[in-house]
Amino acid sequence: MYINELTFDEFIEIEIPRGDDWENFVLNTKVDSTEDGVLKAAVPDNVRLLEEISEVYVYYKRDGICKRWTCELLGFTRSNEILLIVLFCNKKSENANLRSAFRLSYVEDMEYEFGDTKIKAKYKDISATGIGFYTNTKHKIGDELTFVINDKGFNIEVDGRIVRVEVQEDKNSLFKYLYGVQFHETNEEIMKFIFAKQSEIIRKRRLSL
Repeated sequence: MYINELTFDEFIEIEIPRGDDWENFVLNTKVDSTEDGVLKAAVPDNVRLLEEISEVYVYYKRDGICKRWTCELLGFTRSNEILLIVLFCNKKSENANLRSAFRLSYVEDMEYEFGDTKIKAKYKDISATGIGFYTNTKHKIGDELTFVINDKGFNIEVDGRIVRVEVQEDKNSLFKYLYGVQFHETNEEIMKFIFAKQSEIIRKRRLSL
């Protein structure tokens, strides 16, 4: 698959390597346009602090497969006051680890609903399509849950079902189980929330430089 085959408004992940002393920066966003191997996608204004990077990875999920392109960073431009990152790749994609892409680390205490019961837990990560979380309550694959994200001015209620269960072997862990939940629908508000959190991460890193 070539990067030109991506279409407007499709979800992608951009991973920017930061060198040996930094974790890679991961940004969830949408395609603005593709033409002649050039991809444009919306990014927060303060992502410009990363513009010294020359190589960037782009991930895309389709039909249960995750594709990855290694792109050249051409720079930044604006469209209707929105900052766009401009990337170039004229090679076919390669297959990538499906689970590693599209997730933002989000370690926060929370409650979720299972039937009429509210249960305390802790988020692990979040994406536009699902949530990872820890809890001491035992569930099974297919259990239906409801989450409410109340953070940074967002109040988002989402429903999903458990698709992955991991028993925590570490005796020092505060929780017995790690679950992966898939939302019933791709959530636009979750994408906006992730975008806001990523902007916050960039600001904090900039202040630490």
